[in-house]
Amino acid sequence: MESKTENILIFKNKDNSDQITMYYDTWLTIIREILMKYANKTYEESLEILKKHYYKKPVDYIDCIYLSHESEYHWAMIGAYGEQYWLNDNCSELVPEDYYDWYKKFIGENNLTEPFEFL
Repeated sequence: MESKTENILIFKNKDNSDQITMYYDTWLTIIREILMKYANKTYEESLEILKKHYYKKPVDYIDCIYLSHESEYHWAMIGAYGEQYWLNDNCSELVPEDYYDWYKKFIGENNLTEPFEFL
């Protein structure tokens, strides 16, 4: 992965003053950790999953909004199990009960920002 400063992506809406900032490395890091914790993937497997098209850098405001519209958990499960992952027998619940607590703790312990900021 590139350095974090190279992966701060800022997109402006052409129709108004809205702006979104994406911390791309942070987003990928969170997804990688979700894959290991909740999909029981190894570190190496999670890195391979992150090569899928779901995780490419957005190229404009609409792409970035699309990625921010769903949680990192959702993107991780799509990578691990494919579209409509919730129908997969290996993925019994949409979002585990401890996910939001884990997410906040992971962000805090790793001194990360939220992956998306909206202006």
